[in-house]
Amino acid sequence: MKNSRLDRHHGESLRTLHQVSDWLEDGIGQASERRDLPRLLRHARDRALLLLAFWRRIDVDELVSLQVEHIDITPLAGLTCYLVNGEKRRLVNWRRLSIPALAHLCPVSALVLWLSLSGLTGGPLFREIKRSGDLSEQAMRSVSVTALLRNLRILSGDSDD
Repeated sequence: MKNSRLDRHHGESLRTLHQVSDWLEDGIGQASERRDLPRLLRHARDRALLLLAFWRRIDVDELVSLQVEHIDITPLAGLTCYLVNGEKRRLVNWRRLSIPALAHLCPVSALVLWLSLSGLTGGPLFREIKRSGDLSEQAMRSVSVTALLRNLRILSGDSDD
């Protein structure tokens, strides 16, 4: 009985992840066609955030502390990154993460797209995006990321809550 409940919860989580990821991916395509840079950047950033948070269970505080120069990406294979511990402000070495061969829901591919579109080479990985499409120099705030991840489900049309 317990496994059945866990399987159902896991299946529901994956269904939601697919729906939100598909919605963001469609938004990336539409924004690209319209040459809408602010929307393109937002959707690419949000998809990378979502997939990284889901598959690697990275805490929001850790997500906002990620620095571009502390990430080593091997496309379609994995990534290594260094996370800053919020309390002690020290680097914690993450082992190389193997990403499953999920072409549609791969956090590595999503991160590669975000870095490619944003042109970021250093500093905070996840930043606010201004209406003009310019990136802030500062990292997103934890509360902004938490609200964003909550709202993505609603925006994608998945509002079963």
